[in-house]
Amino acid sequence: MNSIKLVFRPVDVHKLRNFAEDLSRSLEDIEPARPQAGGRARHLRGTEKGLGTLPMSEADSAVDVLVVTKIRTSRIRRCRRFIEKLLEKHFLKDDCEIIEQTEKA
Repeated sequence: MNSIKLVFRPVDVHKLRNFAEDLSRSLEDIEPARPQAGGRARHLRGTEKGLGTLPMSEADSAVDVLVVTKIRTSRIRRCRRFIEKLLEKHFLKDDCEIIEQTEKA
């Protein structure tokens, strides 16, 4: 499994924790999808839910670093794009460095 590390420059802790809590909840809610013929996505049954994991306890205690773990290799790009969009929504895009940590087989 892979992970994405988010390193924040000095930023308001409450703003960071609001982002982290939103990210934690959102990662759990995303269903994996597989494209069907015709370009539409179909949700897979019997597979793990979500793009990755960020425990709420870590989100609540975040100061300057967050690590999203348990990201499948096939979902790492999608997870990164999702995080980037959420950073924009919370006005934190310019205050964060995203580091992909891939596990070598």
